[in-house]
Amino acid sequence: MGFAVTQITLDTTGHICPIPVLKLRRVVKSLGFKDKVVMIATDVGTKRDVHYFCKENSCKIASFSEKDGILTFHIIVGEAQ
Repeated sequence: MGFAVTQITLDTTGHICPIPVLKLRRVVKSLGFKDKVVMIATDVGTKRDVHYFCKENSCKIASFSEKDGILTFHIIVGEAQ
């Protein structure tokens, strides 16, 4: 018997540092182990900030893409990089 995994989409487009990571922090604190966050951002500094956040908060960036100025992170909570 498995457990349900929650997936939340966090849209931070139009926000600049530090707002995207602060919003990510709030969402991650509300989630459980192996839950997922799809984070969408436009601030280029967010790429560096999210990688550092995940390293410090035992999260894993499962995938990352950048297209037409849109950054998309697929993050798994509670899995170290």
